[in-house]
Amino acid sequence: MMAGSLHFLLLSLCVLLEPVTEIGGLLLKPVLSGPSEAYVRSEVQFDCAVPGWSSPLTFELRKDAGDLIAAENNVKVTFTLQVTEGSEGEYYCRLTAGGQTSNSIHFQAVIPVIGAQLSSDPDPAIIYEGQKLVLRCLVRKGTHLSFTWYHNTQELDSSSELQRLSGDALTVDGASEMHSGIYSCTAQNQMTVNPRYSSSRNLHVTVKSNKFNNSHFCISKTLLSSNQVLCICFC
Repeated sequence: MMAGSLHFLLLSLCVLLEPVTEIGGLLLKPVLSGPSEAYVRSEVQFDCAVPGWSSPLTFELRKDAGDLIAAENNVKVTFTLQVTEGSEGEYYCRLTAGGQTSNSIHFQAVIPVIGAQLSSDPDPAIIYEGQKLVLRCLVRKGTHLSFTWYHNTQELDSSSELQRLSGDALTVDGASEMHSGIYSCTAQNQMTVNPRYSSSRNLHVTVKSNKFNNSHFCISKTLLSSNQVLCICFC
């Protein structure tokens, strides 16, 4: 009788000590919330909890292939991270009891943009009609960038028959005199909140007419000694 009671007590104790991984027959499913982007050297927070659960659990914050970032025990945990260039990646939280994982958040660690400047090919930016011109908007630092181009202070909205815009480059395959003028660019961090900008100095592009290159003229002169006409042509 006592042995049976002791056995029942031990079973009950084991049940109480066993990690709880279900609610009403459903597996506990943690939910991760937090930012998807932040500047390097800033501080961010990720929260992890199981909706509807009110007892402490141990949550792990993991990244990419499973690298353990931190672990805490509470009903709801907050993980605070200092953002570095290596912070970029896929984050999720995991329950140590049962191993269930949360949704994932792709996090971008953004380097603020500084030092925008224009470069040209050819350099200097002096070409003849029909020649190719490539301008690039270079930056000293910065990641996750978008670029805005200006010609004679007017924004170039998109690629057209006149030029092609791709990433940090503006390409003119066959220049005409209308491509002459003042160019500049602005690089911007692609951030939802507090985007940062850096603008280049102006670059003057000159497109010369080549009509004189396609013309020629001749000079004729009569030789008195032989009454022959000498014709010299210049192209």
